[in-house]
Amino acid sequence: VYRRGICEWDDASNQFQQVAEYDADVPLFPNGQALVHGEGDERHVYFATPFPLVRTRATAESYKDQATYEAFTCLKTGTTLEHPEIDRDESGRPRYAWRNDTPPLDPTQQARLVREGHLQPHEALLQLRDVATGKEVLGHAGSVYWNDYRKRFVMIACQLYGTSLVGETWYAEAESPIG
Repeated sequence: VYRRGICEWDDASNQFQQVAEYDADVPLFPNGQALVHGEGDERHVYFATPFPLVRTRATAESYKDQATYEAFTCLKTGTTLEHPEIDRDESGRPRYAWRNDTPPLDPTQQARLVREGHLQPHEALLQLRDVATGKEVLGHAGSVYWNDYRKRFVMIACQLYGTSLVGETWYAEAESPIG
């Protein structure tokens, strides 16, 4: 990736106009499948890749403003993946929260933090597993949406490093968009 930004359709010129540009190395930006979800008066756009761990308020102004983006993470605000610092409570448990200027942890990055001893396996947020075998499933692409019939958020995700060359497709559901 050498450039990121947002374009908006301009009816007068009959073409897209760039309305926001982000540095290529910013930790948060719109990426993945979008899900609009709200509780009370607050609505957010979540971006799933496949886990919806990045969000911004569901307004055109917020969508264009990179400073409004948040990640659901246990990293301390402003921490980078190169020098991770885990935010822990008084009991030593990781504190997951929505944070600005901090990257989310995808399954591969989370696994690296476990291997390096920053997190214990049971402290990891992303615990997608095969219900039949208990084996870990590394989801790398997919989407999350509310399902009225199931009364839950449903994720359909492709597996990274599955048993076939192209990976398997997995189904998961939860009461919250993040699991």
